[in-house]
Amino acid sequence: MNDEPAPSLRTAEEPMTFRRSELIRGGFWTWVTFVALMEALLAVGVVIGASTAAGPHGSSAAQDGGAFGAAWQSSISLGLYGMFLAALIGGTVSGLVALVATPLAGVLGRRLRHVRATAIHVAAYAILGAVVGTAISLAIGSLSSGTASALLAGIAAPLTAVAAATGWWITAHQALREDARVAAAWPDPV
Repeated sequence: MNDEPAPSLRTAEEPMTFRRSELIRGGFWTWVTFVALMEALLAVGVVIGASTAAGPHGSSAAQDGGAFGAAWQSSISLGLYGMFLAALIGGTVSGLVALVATPLAGVLGRRLRHVRATAIHVAAYAILGAVVGTAISLAIGSLSSGTASALLAGIAAPLTAVAAATGWWITAHQALREDARVAAAWPDPV
């Protein structure tokens, strides 16, 4: 049995090539990043909404007992429930989208395997994420009004752009770090 790790696929000619497992890991990190960003954005919305919620006699939550007022507590409760539903529904839908979009990322990655510049990869994956996010948002939004579709696309496109670029960056960083670790532990024989 040989304890020597597999050599890196990356070469001087193809410095950014990748294994299928790395592609799948990139899809996973993209999905995780998207769900985390979606929930963070919703949390901000919940806090802002709760802060401006109307209390008795039209006063704001801040004027009517602050963080402990009934309007604030109701808004927070409803917001948390909404965040739970968004994680459940949005996480499921975005997981399905990740399953479909990851092979597209693989095609893009194969095209870019000769390019070493990280900025080009980050930009390319961000563009891919924005296109996928917009397309899915428009498809989902077409089931409702045009305004909802445009609003959904306006929110999803930046989130998917950041998620796709982040998913690629995390995966590439891990793969290149592993290559360096293996190279240090198993130097080429002279």
